[in-house]
Amino acid sequence: MLGHSTGTPRAPRRTAARRTGALLGVVAVALGGTATAAVASVPRTTAPQLQATTVKPYTGILANAKRHSLYALSNESKGKLHCTGMCLTYWPPLLVSSSTKSVTVGKGVKGKIGFVKRSSTTKQVTFNGFPLYRYSGDTGAGQVSGEAIAADGGTWYLVSAAATTTSATQVKPKH
Repeated sequence: MLGHSTGTPRAPRRTAARRTGALLGVVAVALGGTATAAVASVPRTTAPQLQATTVKPYTGILANAKRHSLYALSNESKGKLHCTGMCLTYWPPLLVSSSTKSVTVGKGVKGKIGFVKRSSTTKQVTFNGFPLYRYSGDTGAGQVSGEAIAADGGTWYLVSAAATTTSATQVKPKH
């Protein structure tokens, strides 16, 4: 028998972070998996890095640290969220914990970074006022299959990393 009297070490106790992670998993299952994407998207260590990348024929598009292309929905400027419910299955938001104050940016990223509240524990990263998303159809780095999809009351488009105004945020292909 393990115990203090034998001098044999006990199994380590669960930390608060491990209990919270387990609880979030239970909540996601209890909600029928609807919260799974949001829970899985929250970074565990540092804020995400935004970078400029090229995916022909597009140059200077905004991407996350893993070089996955980032998109914005044309009707979501100024923090107004239209992508909710099933939309989030196809367009996972770029989320950070509610305590995150800033994100790191790489060379070529010039726009204004901000946040919009998604829940009591998460907020979504914005660029020039547009909430940022990945597209589930882009299964790896350097893919842009979500460009120009008309859905969710607007059009999904790639984000220009060098844009400094709302009107210049949509990237244009270079021919």
